Order: sequence, then structure tokens, then C-alpha cells
Amino acid sequence: MEPSISNSEKIKLGVSCFKKLCQTAEKFDISALETIDYQVHDDLDLYASLMTFLDLMMQEAEKDKQLYRTIVDLCERLLKTFSKSYPLLRISIQYEQATAYVRMKSKKGEQLFLHLLKVHSDPCDVVLHYALAYLDQDEKRAIRILHKYQNLWNKESEAYEVIMQILKDCEH
Repeated sequence: MEPSISNSEKIKLGVSCFKKLCQTAEKFDISALETIDYQVHDDLDLYASLMTFLDLMMQEAEKDKQLYRTIVDLCERLLKTFSKSYPLLRISIQYEQATAYVRMKSKKGEQLFLHLLKVHSDPCDVVLHYALAYLDQDEKRAIRILHKYQNLWNKESEAYEVIMQILKDCEH
């Protein structure tokens, strides 16, 4: 049996690994995370691993608020290093970064979400993530955000049904 590693230890190791990944990518002039997947081809899904890791960090940051700064910094490094990655990867990292800023009560979170509303191909998805950034800490504000940007809802977006479910759940 392997010894159990605490989440804080996993986070320290994970941050170190992703920083090393960025350093290696920069050294070899790789500007898209997908390139590593294609070139290494070891069946490791770096996108899924990264997003799972960022989710773990976000959960742990609820207990240790200083982790939000680590999330913001790691996301910034990833966005800078992998500037030519697929839009899905980049927007996912930006959502995590903006959410961490919001949880730090920094205006940069609001600014980033407002910027994403202007540039992302699915503004309905941005509205959903914008509201989700507040949902656990300030449900009323999350609902206000959803209503404020109701004109951006798109029934064709996958986010639309999630928004409808949030509104339904919050009515009760």
C-alpha cells in the first residue's frame, strides 16, 4: 500500500510539476499544450489532469485562502506558456483564474469575466461561469449576474440548461 499524501502536499507537488512542464515547454519552444500530448503520446490527458488539479486547488483554497493566489499565478504562467493552445483549454484556465480572483475579492475577477463576455464565442457559457464564481459565497449576486446578462443566454449553448437549473434550484 502506498502512503496517503495530504491534499496540501499533492498541491505543492502538482504546482511544481506544472511549473516544470512550463519550463520544459518554453525550453523546447512549445506554445500549445496539445503539442506535448501529440509528441509524447503516453495516453496522459494533460488537459483533464490540469483541470482536475485546478479543481482540487479550488476546493482546498476554501480552507486555505492563500491558495487562490497560487491558482492565479499558475494560471497566468500556463496562459503565457501555452499561448497557442486550443481555445477550450485557454478559456477553461481563464475561468479558473477569474474565479480565484473573485474569491480573493479582487476586481480583476470581474474585469476578466467582463472581458471574456466580449471575446468568447459562447457568452452564455461565460455568464454561467461568472455566476458560478459567486454561487457558493453569494447566491443572490450569482442570480443577479444571471439576470443581468439574460440577453446573452442562448438556448443552443450547453450552458443554458445549467443556468435554468441553477435558477430553478435557487427559487426553492
